[in-house]
Amino acid sequence: MPLTKEQKQKQISDIKDKFSRAKAAVVVDYMGITVSEADAMRKELREAEVDYSVFKNTLVKEALKDTDFSEMFDYLKGSSAFAISYEDPTSPARIIGNTIKQIEKMSLKCGFIEGSFFDSEGIKQMAALPSKEELIAKLIGSMNAPLTNLVRVLGQVSEKVEDAKPEASEEPAKAEVNEEAPAEKVAESETAGEGEEVKEKQPIAVIEAMKMETNILASMTGKIAKIAVKEGQQVKSGELVATIE
Repeated sequence: MPLTKEQKQKQISDIKDKFSRAKAAVVVDYMGITVSEADAMRKELREAEVDYSVFKNTLVKEALKDTDFSEMFDYLKGSSAFAISYEDPTSPARIIGNTIKQIEKMSLKCGFIEGSFFDSEGIKQMAALPSKEELIAKLIGSMNAPLTNLVRVLGQVSEKVEDAKPEASEEPAKAEVNEEAPAEKVAESETAGEGEEVKEKQPIAVIEAMKMETNILASMTGKIAKIAVKEGQQVKSGELVATIE
């Protein structure tokens, strides 16, 4: 049933409105596609916010005459459907291009992307472009790559620093101890030499006072690092006799 004059005018107005807001418009020869295949494609296009409509070629030419879209008039032959996106300029060509690969039906005639005209070969190349979301993901990935590498390097440096730290001894290190004379006396003799291992309460020196000898005992087990007095030396109370570590 032919369209009435009012119906034609309404479609012409719709076409003008759609193309005036379009960031991308792709013309498709939809011959051979089944209803189920068309429904699946339409669903994917709707999810990507792409408007898919079938218009008569004569009405499109009438609506778009004296506009830049007139470049596609030579391609408006046979059955024509129009996929129009108002946001992502790559969506129409990409989705329809993927559908054509899957079902091996239909063909891309031409298209406009952000004001530039593309013939069938050009629009096929545009169909291979990634989506806006994919481009953003790749951009973020390229920005994050150096940061990821930096974190990895810092982690490796941290591991090396940890590895370089000395392992904790199973026994706590013994503090250095100074053996002091209990009163003013004269050092009589040494019973242990520097560098010698001694045990706690082992005599390490003898001092004499008032004709009486007194043993200076090691207060801890360890090695004598230093004997601070010499035989016959006068020592005072609290004076360093030996150092054990």
